[in-house]
Amino acid sequence: MHRITEILGEFGREKRSVYSLDNIRLALEAVGNPQLDLQSIIVGGTNGKGTSSVLLTAGLVEAGFKVHTYLSPHLYSPTERFLENGIAISEAELEHHLESHLEIARKFKLSYFEILTLISFVRAKQAGATFLVLEVGLGGRLDATNLCDPIASLIATVDLDHQEILGDTVSKILDEKLQIVRPEGLLFTGIQDESLVQQIEKYCLHVDAIPYYSRELSAKVVEAGVWGQRVLINGYTFELSCPTRATLENAKTSLLLLRILFPKISLDVWRAGFRRAIVPARFEILQESPRVILSGDHNPQAMAELLASLVQYRTTGELHTLAAFSVDKNYDEMIPLLKQVSDSFTLSTLSGVTVPESYAAHGVTPGKPSELAVELLARCKREDTLLIAGSLYLAGEVRPVWSNSIRFLLSDEEVLHRYSLLPDPAIAAKAPKAARVRMPGRASEDEARLPHRPPTSIPHTPVSPNP
Repeated sequence: MHRITEILGEFGREKRSVYSLDNIRLALEAVGNPQLDLQSIIVGGTNGKGTSSVLLTAGLVEAGFKVHTYLSPHLYSPTERFLENGIAISEAELEHHLESHLEIARKFKLSYFEILTLISFVRAKQAGATFLVLEVGLGGRLDATNLCDPIASLIATVDLDHQEILGDTVSKILDEKLQIVRPEGLLFTGIQDESLVQQIEKYCLHVDAIPYYSRELSAKVVEAGVWGQRVLINGYTFELSCPTRATLENAKTSLLLLRILFPKISLDVWRAGFRRAIVPARFEILQESPRVILSGDHNPQAMAELLASLVQYRTTGELHTLAAFSVDKNYDEMIPLLKQVSDSFTLSTLSGVTVPESYAAHGVTPGKPSELAVELLARCKREDTLLIAGSLYLAGEVRPVWSNSIRFLLSDEEVLHRYSLLPDPAIAAKAPKAARVRMPGRASEDEARLPHRPPTSIPHTPVSPNP
C-alpha cells in the first residue's frame, strides 16, 4: 500500500483546479485507445451513481458476464475503485498497473483521477471484460470516464453540487451531465422534475438519442427495516440491502436499463443480482445495541433522504450525530438539518483539512473523527443510535473502528440472513393483477417505447442465474 500511496501522491489529490480532457485523451491514444474497444455503461448523477453502478454490476455478474467496474471515491484503498465481478482487485495488481503506466502518466501530466481512469480502461481491455461499468467522477462533459464509447448512459439524479465547477443552477448542471449521452445513444434516468425532463427531451432530440424514465415504472415498499427492504417494482418483488427511498429509485432506473438492453434475460436474474448488491457507507448499519449508522451523504438532497429514513427507522432511544463535511459543500444548510433531528450533535473536521471561519462558527469539537466516534459510542445506551454522516471521506476515516472489510456483493449466507430479518416473504406475494404491469423490454410496442434501433454488439442470449 505504501508504494501505491507514493505513486499516486505524485499526481496530486482527487480534486483538480483545471478540468480538461486534453491530457487524458493523448495518454489513451498512446496506449491504443482501449476505451473504444469496450462495451461500457457510463453512470452519472448528483446522487445515486455509486449505488446504480453497484446494482448494474451485481445484475450483470449474476447473468454470467465478465464485468469490470470503476468507482469513486474510495473509503480505505484505491483498490476499491476497481472491481472484477464485484470484487476489488489486490494491492499488488494495482501497484503493477501504476508502475506500468507511470511514465505515460508523467509524460502527459495526468491527474490523480486520470491515471486511475486510464488503468480502468487498460485493465478491462486486457482482461477481456464483457462490460465495463463506469461511475462518473464529477459532472460528465469533462470527466475522464466520458472518453468511453458507451452502449448506454444512466443519469440517476441531478441537484446542486460542485456549483463552482458545473454551474450555479440545476439546469446548468444537467447540461454538463447530459454530455455523457452519445448521438443515437440510450439514456436511462431517474430524473422526475418536469422542467428537467423537458430539457432532457430537447437534448435527446438534438442528438437523436432515446431517453427512458424510471418514473414510468410503479414502485411500492412492502416491508422495510434498517437491514433492507422488500419492494414491488411494476408488480415484481425485489429485495434491496439499503432501506432508503433513494435506493428504490436507483433500482428502478438500473432495472429499466437492464431490461431494455437485455430483453431475453430472465427477470429472476436481475432480482437475484440486486438482492446481493451492497454499497458501503450508504445508510450502512455497523452494529446494533446501540445502533451505529454510517452514511456518506454530502449534499442537501442526499441529506434530506437520509433524514427521512432516520425518522422512519429511528429507535426508541436518543439519536447522537457525528458529522464532518468537505469545505466546498453546503454545510451551512446541512448542519441545521442534522441538529433538528439529533439529541446531541458533534461537528468534527476531516483530517488534514483547514476549515474556514464559517465552518468553525458552527462549533467544532477537537479530536480525530475516529476518536470522537469511539467516545460518542461509549456514551450511548443500548437503545440509542449513533449516526455518522456528512462525507464519504469521513466514512473512510471512521469505518475502520468497526471493520476494515469492504465488499460490494453479499454471500449466499448473508443474503439469507439479511432478508430473513424482514417479515415473512409471503406478505410480498404476487401483486393484484391490475397492478402487474409488464416491464419494458418484454412488453409490446403499445405498452412501452422501445429503441427504434437495437444497441450494437450486445449479447441477447438467455442466461440462467448462477447456481
